[in-house]
Amino acid sequence: MGNGIIGKKDKSKNQSNRYVDQVDKLFKEEYEEDTIEAANLALAICNRDETQNVEMHMQCENLPKMDTRGKADPVVFVYEQVGQNKQQKKNYKKNKQKRQNWILRGRTEVIPVTYNPKFLKYFVFSYNIINVQKIRLDIYDTDCFSKLDDIEKQELIGSVEFELSQVMCAPSHQITMPIINKKISKKLKNSTCTIRCNEYDVGGDKVYFHLGAQGFFTKNELFIRISNINQAKETIPVHRTENEKNKKPSIAWKPFEIPLSKLGKDDKVYIKLEVVEFDKDKGQIVIGEAEHTLAFLKDSSNKNIRITFNSLFKGQINLLKVKTIKRESFITYLVSTTQISLLAAIDFTNSNQPQNKTNSLHYFDPRNKQNESEYCLALKNLTVILQQFDHDNDIPLYGFGAKLPPFYNLVSNCFALNGNYFDPSVNGSVGAVKTYLTQVPHLQFHGPTILTEIIKIGAKYAQSEAIDQKNQKYYIMLILTDSDPNDIDSIIDELVEASCFPISYIVVGIGDYQFSKFENELKQIGKRMYEKTTKLIFEFHAKIKYTTTRIQKRPKVNNIRLYSLEN
Repeated sequence: MGNGIIGKKDKSKNQSNRYVDQVDKLFKEEYEEDTIEAANLALAICNRDETQNVEMHMQCENLPKMDTRGKADPVVFVYEQVGQNKQQKKNYKKNKQKRQNWILRGRTEVIPVTYNPKFLKYFVFSYNIINVQKIRLDIYDTDCFSKLDDIEKQELIGSVEFELSQVMCAPSHQITMPIINKKISKKLKNSTCTIRCNEYDVGGDKVYFHLGAQGFFTKNELFIRISNINQAKETIPVHRTENEKNKKPSIAWKPFEIPLSKLGKDDKVYIKLEVVEFDKDKGQIVIGEAEHTLAFLKDSSNKNIRITFNSLFKGQINLLKVKTIKRESFITYLVSTTQISLLAAIDFTNSNQPQNKTNSLHYFDPRNKQNESEYCLALKNLTVILQQFDHDNDIPLYGFGAKLPPFYNLVSNCFALNGNYFDPSVNGSVGAVKTYLTQVPHLQFHGPTILTEIIKIGAKYAQSEAIDQKNQKYYIMLILTDSDPNDIDSIIDELVEASCFPISYIVVGIGDYQFSKFENELKQIGKRMYEKTTKLIFEFHAKIKYTTTRIQKRPKVNNIRLYSLEN
């Protein structure tokens, strides 16, 4: 998913910069949202939950003129009501207080100076037919761009309320509803909102675009809007580039990627390319367009295509590069025949506090077996989920950062927790917890926090496998720690070495530490790794901020953050 469309000029800041800032803020974590949904889907599979993840798109038609300044600058705020199952539906309808309990799920981008906005931003919901899932869309005319998220500063156009099941049960999963606002009901006589849902694709290939343009005679900023054309010949916008000043004979936009599923099923899908002029007074003006199949665009890479409007030649789009990028994700492996193997490692450094101290993250009260340590709870809850995908239920379990019995003279940064270096495996989640509880009293916590050896041992498992079509294996290494590692540079070096092996590392934060240094390094790791290797790297790292107050039957996966290491 790419950049969104943003609003008109704000006096306090440069117009283009203001727009770009809004776009970046709205879409910079889109890939992380994909990953969160992948994790949710994995948990649903684990619990045999038949919930379906769907993405919701929206567009408005015939919005009213709200003031004398010109056309509206619409934005939509999306709310979800606290869900109820069908047995509670009668009480739910009678209870006015619950009916007003709406949770903000986010907002769309602003589309300036238009009565008929088609929003690029979509929203993902978990749809289950047994639940009542009410959605409310509040459409606003943007008056204050500097405080875009403050709805008190904007002017309400109207609202639409519906149940998600209405959309999912409608033909083509699409409904059109009137926009309601009793205060301006006459103005809204012909105003409608169309909502469309489709299955959310968390994996699959992506299409890489690098586009330029030449020959367009205008001094205003230009951008390119890409839409797919469905079977009903409707155009559905899926991406737009940033605004680019048209001051040179030819211009180029930043490269971007679009999931193939947003465009269609294969290369035969038709795509519409529009060159749009942005005028601060008139808004967006389409000055040229072209329709081609994705296959044609890929075959025409490094060539130019003609752009026309009303059959008149207007200029050219330079197809600097158009190609398909294969994208494999963890969820792709889950739904395939790949054998998943789980490994785990636990932090026993002295930053956790000695295990006999009540404030220790490893403290276990022998008088109250229900009072498990935070490490024990995290280990149990996470391995019980991940072991569902483990093909043999054997989990190699390691520790790091402690001095070992009987002499306690050396710090080990990688040791088999069961004491058997040649066979460190335990039997499933129960075996992992039992081994942890048995061994933790006999360890002497030390430091510093070194993860390099743990990264190495995980890579050795993955490296030892001869991967082919008949033998497909993938490794997941779970690392539980309470602080930033002290060897980040070495970790990056080891990840470079491990990048060609079938393994993912999941770093789980225990306790209240913020892990800011480690998280910042992970955000920059793609660039640093690409400087050290010429290979296309697809590796993932996650941090689950995990505390006892969050632990339920399964962890709250909405705190997962994964970073893709692709060039």
